Amino acid sequence: MSGGFSKPTLPPHRFIACSILMVMAMLSSPVFAADEAALARGEAALKRKGYAEAIAVFDEILQKNPSNAAAYVGRGRAHDAQDDLAQGIADYTEALKLEPRAKTALWWRHSDYAEQGDFPRAIADLDELIKIEPTSAANYRARAQIRAHLKQFTAALEDMNQAVRAEGRATENYDARGDIYLHAGAFQEAIDDYSAAISLNRTNAGYFQERAQAFVYSGRYREAVDDLRESLRLKSSDWNLNDMAWLLATCPDETLLDGPKAVELATKACELSAWKDSGILDTLAAACARAGDFENAVRWQSKAIECAKDEHAMEGLQARKAAYQRKEAFTEPLADKARVEWSLKRSACFNTVWTTVNENYYDMTFGGMDWKVVREKYRARLWEAADNRLLRRLLQDMLDELHRTHFAIVPREMSVLQPEERGRIGYTGAEVASVEEAITVVRVKPGSPAGKAGLKPGDVVRRVDAVVLSEMAVTLSESVPSARKRMLYLRSFVNWRLAAPVGQEVSLQLEDTAGVLREVKVVACPFEGLWSEPMGFAPSDPIECEVRRGPEGVVCLRFNVFALPVMTEFKRCVRSLQPGEGLIIDLRGNPGGLTLMAPGIYGRLSTTEVSLGTMHRRYGTEEFTAYPQRGAFLGPVAVLVDSASASTSEILTAGLQESGRARVFGELTAGAALPSLFRQLPTGDMLQYAVADIKTPHGVLIEGHGVVPDEPVAVRRADCIAGRDPVLEAATRWIASQRANATKEVVAK
Repeated sequence: MSGGFSKPTLPPHRFIACSILMVMAMLSSPVFAADEAALARGEAALKRKGYAEAIAVFDEILQKNPSNAAAYVGRGRAHDAQDDLAQGIADYTEALKLEPRAKTALWWRHSDYAEQGDFPRAIADLDELIKIEPTSAANYRARAQIRAHLKQFTAALEDMNQAVRAEGRATENYDARGDIYLHAGAFQEAIDDYSAAISLNRTNAGYFQERAQAFVYSGRYREAVDDLRESLRLKSSDWNLNDMAWLLATCPDETLLDGPKAVELATKACELSAWKDSGILDTLAAACARAGDFENAVRWQSKAIECAKDEHAMEGLQARKAAYQRKEAFTEPLADKARVEWSLKRSACFNTVWTTVNENYYDMTFGGMDWKVVREKYRARLWEAADNRLLRRLLQDMLDELHRTHFAIVPREMSVLQPEERGRIGYTGAEVASVEEAITVVRVKPGSPAGKAGLKPGDVVRRVDAVVLSEMAVTLSESVPSARKRMLYLRSFVNWRLAAPVGQEVSLQLEDTAGVLREVKVVACPFEGLWSEPMGFAPSDPIECEVRRGPEGVVCLRFNVFALPVMTEFKRCVRSLQPGEGLIIDLRGNPGGLTLMAPGIYGRLSTTEVSLGTMHRRYGTEEFTAYPQRGAFLGPVAVLVDSASASTSEILTAGLQESGRARVFGELTAGAALPSLFRQLPTGDMLQYAVADIKTPHGVLIEGHGVVPDEPVAVRRADCIAGRDPVLEAATRWIASQRANATKEVVAK
C-alpha cells in the first residue's frame, strides 16, 4: 500500500548527538589547551551550520598537530553535513589510526558506511564498538537496525535483547524491537513490545501509532482505530493523521468506514506536509473516493503520482487512479487470515510453554540459569517458525536449555487420547537395544509382522527408511557428548519407527552375523492387546505384560510401561507365587509411566512401611512412601534393568535396591527420573514438563546419574543370536542360591 500503514523503514543511524567536548572525552589522545579552544570554535561553527568554517578550523588544528584524533572526527562530521561521506569516512579512518579504540570515530564511520549501503563495513565497526562497550544499548540498537534492513531478523532481535538487558526497561528498546518484529511479520510479538513501551510511557503518540499499525496487519481494525485516536489526542502529526484517514477510507471492516472524516483528516495531513508528500496525497484521494467525490479523487491521485519518488509504489498509485476514474473506491484487502491465526497460535504456544515451566519448575533458581533470558533468546527466533513442525523444534530447543529429562513437545498426531486414534501406534513385534555399541534386534515375537518379514535376534540395524544410523550418530555427537546417551537416542528412535502407524511400511537395512546387508520391509499391524487409559492429557499407551514361570520355581514378570492395567496383572502374579519361589521383575526398555505405581508395587513385596525417596517440589519436599499390603510376597526378588529403563522404573528399582528388598541385574539405567505432567497446547500438541526431582532414600539423585546394578551384566550379540539372555540367567542363578540358602536355614533349624 502507499497511502498508509507501510512497514517501517530502517530508522536513522545518527540518533546520538556528539559534541566536540564529548569527542575529546571519548578519545584518549592528549589535547593541548590551544587545540581545546580551537576545537570549541569548530564545534560552534558546526552548530550554526557553518560547515566550511568548521572544516577550516579543523584543518588549522591538524596542520599544527596532525596527531589530534578529535580534530579528524570534527572535520569528518563537517564533511558528513555537506554529504561528502567519502571524505568523512577518510577522516574517521585517520582518527582510528591514531586511536584504534576511538568510539566516536567508529560510531560516525559506521553511520557513513550504512548510508552508503556498505553494510558489512558498518556492522564491522559496530562489532568493534561492542567489544569496547559491551553494555552500550545504543551500539546494539544500531546493529539491530542494519540487520533488520538486511532481513536478518533473528540476529537483529538478538541485538535488541542485548539492548534491553543493557538498559533495562527502556521504552525506546521495546519500541525498536517492536519495529523489527513488525518487519518480520511477528505481529503479536510486535504488539506485545509496543504495549510494553506504552506501559512505560503513555504520553508518546508514536507508540500508539505504531501499535495501531501492528493491529491493522493483525486484522484487529477496531483496536487500531482506538490507538490512532489516542495518538491524535496526545499529538497530531502529518503521519498519524494520515494513518487514521487511510484506515477510515480503505478499511475492509465496513463498519469503520467514514469518508467525510477521512477527507477532513487527510486534508490536515496534506497541509502539514505542504501538499508535497505522495503517500499523504494518495490518502486524500482515497478519502475523496470513499466520500463519493471521484473528481477530486482523480485530481489528488494525479498529484500523488507527480510527487512520487518510489518507483515500486507507482503501480499501486496508477491502479487506484484507474479505479477512481471508474468511480470505484479503494478498499484494502483483508489481513491474511491464515497467517494472522498462525501468528497468534504460535505466540500462544510459546507463551504457554515458557510460562508453564516458569511457574512449575521444581528449582526456583533454575540451577543458576536465567529463564527470562532464555525466553527472549527463543522469542527472537519465533518468527522463523512458519509451520507447526518448525515451532515444535524451536520449543523443544528452548526446553533442552534446561538440560533435564521429561521436558518435551509431543506431537498431537503421535498422541492417543481417544480409542479411535489407536491406529496411530502400530505393532511390528520387534524390539531393539544397544548391544556392543550397535542397535541390534533383541526380540522378535513369532508370527508378528517382524517375524514374518524375517527379522532375527542379532540383526544389526544400519538404516531405517532414509535415515542412516551412523550418520545420525555423527550429527548427534555435535550436541550429545555422551556416547551412551547417543546410543539411547538411536535405540529410542528405531523402536519408535517400529511402532509406526497401522498400515505403514517400515524399510530396514539389516546386517547379519556374516556382515551381509539385506533390505527388509515390515508393515505395522494393529495392536490387539490392552491399552492404558489417558489421564488428563497424558496419552494412552499399548500395554505388553508377560508372566513366565520357569522350571526352577522362578516367575518372571515383564511389562513395557507403568499403567494401571499392569497393576492388576502384578497383583495376580504375586498371588500366584508359592512359598519358596522367587520373582524377577524385568524393567528393561521400560520408560516409566504412572509414578504412583512404584509404591503400590513395593507395598506388595514388603511388610514394613518404606520410603522410596524424597520428592523435591517447587515449594517443599514430600516423602515418596510405600505402605505394606495384605498378602505381600516376601521371597527373593530380582530386578532387570538396562540403559532404557527410566523414570518410574528407576524410582522403583532404587527403592527396592537401597532397602535391600531386591538385587538389581543388568546395565546402568537411563538417569531420567523426574515426575512430570502433560498440558495441551493451542496447536493440539502436548507439553510434558517435570514438576519435581527425586532423591533415593540414601539421598542419591537419580536424574542424570541412573541406578547402578548390583550385578552388572552385559548382553553380547552372540547371546542374541543363540537365544540366550545372560541378564535373566544371572538373576535366576541368584534366586536359586537364595532359595538354597533358605532351605539350609530351615534344615538347620
